[in-house]
Order: sequence, then C-alpha cells, then structure tokens
Amino acid sequence: IDALYAARTSGDSQEFASYFAPDARFVIVGNPAMSPGSGMRMGREGIARHIDMLHEINDYLGYSIDNVVIDGDHVVVRWTAEVRFLDSGRTGSFEVLDHLRIKDGMIVEMTHF
Repeated sequence: IDALYAARTSGDSQEFASYFAPDARFVIVGNPAMSPGSGMRMGREGIARHIDMLHEINDYLGYSIDNVVIDGDHVVVRWTAEVRFLDSGRTGSFEVLDHLRIKDGMIVEMTHF
C-alpha cells in the first residue's frame, strides 16, 4: 500500500500500473465535465497514461494514508492528498477513499472516491 501510493503521488506511472493486473479497471468517480480525471481506465497502459495526465495538470505536494481496512480480497484505503492545480496555482487538501479488489496479489479493480 505504501509503495502504491508513493508511486501514485510521485507520478511514477509505470510503477503505479505495475501493481495492477494486465486487464485491471481503475475508476475515478465523478462527472467528467466538472472533473477531467473522472472516468474508467482499463489495463496497465491506460492506467499509466491516466496517472501521467493527472500529473500534467496537478502537483501533488504531499499525502498521508489515514486508514487501511482489509477484508479478504477487498482493501479500503482512506487517504488525504495535498494538491496544487497547475492551471490556477490554487492548492487544496482532499480526503479520498479507494476501494481495491485483489486477485493473485494484483489489483484487479480500484474505485477512487
């Protein structure tokens, strides 16, 4: 979990995607008209491209993992990210909840709220 989120926030898209199964789904819940990062990405390549895009428009200033709950093949991670939006320079702190489903040691599905 620590390495996954370190890769996510540092922009190491290839490392981040390496934790996913080849046909995994990564969903960011939201309205694409209001949040350009929302939507579904499929497969490692699509997930890596999406992380690259997020880092082109945002600067991740820091993060903390607040809670991790594991129940069988389900993992829930509550975390907080400090982000600077590069288009406006504004910063914000965001509380995030991710639901991961694991199979054979790989993430097969991640839903980001």
